[in-house]
Amino acid sequence: MGNSTRNRFLKRTTMGRIDLYSDDITVYTQTGNMNFAHNEYVEIYFSKDKINLIPIEYDNLVKNLNDNIKSMQHLQNYKTLKYVQIGIAGIGLGIVVAGLLKFDKEDGLTSSAKSTIFTGAIIMNLAWIPSFMKSGEISKAIDEYNSNVH
Repeated sequence: MGNSTRNRFLKRTTMGRIDLYSDDITVYTQTGNMNFAHNEYVEIYFSKDKINLIPIEYDNLVKNLNDNIKSMQHLQNYKTLKYVQIGIAGIGLGIVVAGLLKFDKEDGLTSSAKSTIFTGAIIMNLAWIPSFMKSGEISKAIDEYNSNVH
């Protein structure tokens, strides 16, 4: 178990029709007798009404940005890229499993099985490409919403 420290205040990082807020969190974990490790991460929230803070998650954004078509297009791109990422990883995993099923008790892994496993591993690692591409779609949706003044 680890202990965490949080800022006492959230920092507003973007101001507009949608405001963004960040919370810097550090988690300390005892790793040994007197040794500690720490991990730092940021939680991001948004507010549309300047009162309620909402975690920045896909479903929350869809509910709050649905009055802007261009923002919704970016959120749809995010969702599509997420499915593509899952699909690529699933296909790669299936190929790895197919390679492992070729295991022979007498011969071990044949060269055919090794190449199948290797191919599946490469395909699984390609899933980072849509992951990288989808990360910008949330920011684009918020930027589009903030730039469209009613």
